[in-house]
Amino acid sequence: MKKRVIIIGGGVAGMQTALRLAEQGVSPVIIEKEAELGGKLRGWHVLFPSFTPAQEVLTELRRRVNESGIEVMTSTEVAGFTKESVTLADGRTLPCDSVVVASGFTLFDASIKEEYGYGIYDNVFTTADIERMLNEGRVAKADGSRPRRIAFLHCVGSRDEKVCQQHCSKVCCITGVKQAMEMKQLFPEADVFNFYMDIRMFGPGYEEMYREAQQRYNIHFLRGRISEASPTIDGRVQIKAEDTLTGRPLRMSVDMLVLIVGIAILVDRLKNRRPKEPSESDIIDALFLWVKKAGVTIVHTTADELLIEDGVLTGVRAGHKTYKADRVIVATGGASYPQTGSTGDGYRMAQALGHMIVPPRGSLVPLESDSPDCAAMQGLALRNVELAVYSKKTKPLFREFGEMLFTHFGVSGPLVLSASAHLRNWDKERYRLVIDLKPALDEQKLESRILRDIAENPNRDMDKILSGLVPRSMVPVVLRRCGLPPEEKANSLTREQRRALVQLLTHFEIPVTGPRPVREAIITSGGVKVGEVQPATMESKLVRGLFFAGEILDTDAYTGGFNLQIAWATGHCAGCAAAEYKEMQQ
Repeated sequence: MKKRVIIIGGGVAGMQTALRLAEQGVSPVIIEKEAELGGKLRGWHVLFPSFTPAQEVLTELRRRVNESGIEVMTSTEVAGFTKESVTLADGRTLPCDSVVVASGFTLFDASIKEEYGYGIYDNVFTTADIERMLNEGRVAKADGSRPRRIAFLHCVGSRDEKVCQQHCSKVCCITGVKQAMEMKQLFPEADVFNFYMDIRMFGPGYEEMYREAQQRYNIHFLRGRISEASPTIDGRVQIKAEDTLTGRPLRMSVDMLVLIVGIAILVDRLKNRRPKEPSESDIIDALFLWVKKAGVTIVHTTADELLIEDGVLTGVRAGHKTYKADRVIVATGGASYPQTGSTGDGYRMAQALGHMIVPPRGSLVPLESDSPDCAAMQGLALRNVELAVYSKKTKPLFREFGEMLFTHFGVSGPLVLSASAHLRNWDKERYRLVIDLKPALDEQKLESRILRDIAENPNRDMDKILSGLVPRSMVPVVLRRCGLPPEEKANSLTREQRRALVQLLTHFEIPVTGPRPVREAIITSGGVKVGEVQPATMESKLVRGLFFAGEILDTDAYTGGFNLQIAWATGHCAGCAAAEYKEMQQ
């Protein structure tokens, strides 16, 4: 009898999950509270970064679901569920083998940010409003006229302690860039502005789209949050902000103010309590509680050897005891952070049974540099920069926006950790990092900015001029690399020196000598060769009854929870397969 899986939610995630389950011989059931499938996708106009019409994608997904014979229950609400059944709002109970929750998300209510006037002033919209207007083919001001100046405000309802929404929604930036480009297509004569805290692009092709918005569509990006909006006598919206790159206050009247709303998290607004985000200890505590409730016996000792007789797994030797078993799951981790218990013992035991071990190395690891500039800038955190990594080839191995940190040994931070995952040939390659300190400005705009600063302060020393362009601790390094004395007057800067400065600010190079030791890495790359493991069950292809889960396998991924997902998924597969293995043997 086929296993039955109930999927709560008929959006993109729900439909895709159902299709994959159907391909694997499972009987999926989609429960959707709306009258038709599609979820949030039904409200989108085009999708980024390809600008594919959302309706085309939705139509194709619906067709595949229909042709696959997947059971779909629309206009049906769920009242509750367990791992074995789902209770509907009408009282019915549907039995199942497992449940997948794909219930989507809720957008932040922009009216909570009263200072922006959403729902109060005409011509203040949200990105959801704009998306609906694009679908309807009627984007216009409240009076129906064409806008000539449009402002987008990023991070409304994200990264905002005042409304207990401290998270980054990860989709706001790219949504704002997409809609700004669409507005420019509809109104080529209009000036379009994007006010941002920092630009965070998390998907393939997103950075290219961001560059296209600036270079092809001439969309203006201003770093700074709008403090307030108010109506004008002629029906426009006046906004107040600060350009934090120049430190100048800004006042502007626009025809349309578009609030780029993020994804809301649940908050008890009546008590104004900040929601508690789960920590590492919370996850450990939850898992430990489940283990105890399941009646699992925990033995606090070190496993020494996997026992095998006549090619058959018989148990584990740990300390001075032998634990008999016909199934063993090895989840000993990698070689990172040995103080947590991940000492590499699992590699030794697996190798003793004939498994090939891909040499472990650090992944998501800080990088060392012999440049004295790193130590000179120790503790400096750079935000909103672009990091590219090069070897001998002209094409970068890695390029991404984000944050990084200078240390006494070299560099670290999210950007560097992600970049390190691409640097796998230290024996043959010499890598170098290139930092664009001003990614929002092309070289021409950056030079214009420098010329403006010099014109306003011609007699100031260059170290004072540079302090408005780069962090203070970086100023001496920049001056030294450009061959400029700190007391050099701004008006004495030659054209060649100015261009050298622009080149340095957009191509700040750091040589890399190698990664930090694997024990300092967040994740271990390497381990049991995955080709020797059954992908559906995590069982060894060499030894029956032997399973692997987690970081002991030669699997690793980017920072951001992906490696935890590997642990959840492989652990689940190994556990389920080991349980079924007993049934098969009986």
